[in-house]
Amino acid sequence: MGKGVRDYREFAGLIARILPLETRAQARNELYARWRAEPENLFWIELALNYNGFLRRDDDIERMWSTTAVGDTNKAAGAFFEGWISHNRRRQARMYHKAAAKSAEVDSVGQVWLNVKLATAQHHSGHTIDAVRRLLEWLPVARRTGGPAYEARLWLTIARRLAVIDRQDDALYAAALSSALAHHANSRYAEIYAGIVIGQIMGRRQESESAIARLE
Repeated sequence: MGKGVRDYREFAGLIARILPLETRAQARNELYARWRAEPENLFWIELALNYNGFLRRDDDIERMWSTTAVGDTNKAAGAFFEGWISHNRRRQARMYHKAAAKSAEVDSVGQVWLNVKLATAQHHSGHTIDAVRRLLEWLPVARRTGGPAYEARLWLTIARRLAVIDRQDDALYAAALSSALAHHANSRYAEIYAGIVIGQIMGRRQESESAIARLE
């Protein structure tokens, strides 16, 4: 198993352990231990920022920001951090592009994640089809470097984007692929999440009974 596969597996596993109260403290300590060992790893920065509402580690976020690895926006990790915390979507997109220009500083799984963030910025700016195309282009890299669970994550993001622009058939196909890949990777949390998205898409397709049955 390559490092990228291990990192994404731990990334997904930490999410599943952060959410329940009974495992949150241990997950929090493990996350910051991993970040201190690899301060420029985008997965650990993403988790620290995205789940700080659960983790309540504002002091650690401040310490993270003050480090050379994250505090310097001329570095990929620093530009990524700055883009993540920005409330201005144009600045956010600009910083993600800046991080991508320095993508040689991060590993291949990190480069995929940068492009997931760039696709999110494209979606927010009204260019959802371009966002989907970007994600599709990076699927082979996600599969090669992070394994089927990482590929499943991208397919699920594609499904959610397609659903928003009323491409429900394509969205359902993408979500079903995500679910199958998550099952193959033995990623139960990701499989459940994909099932929820499938149920939501079925609801949009006015397949109410099927949607309710899947969500029960």
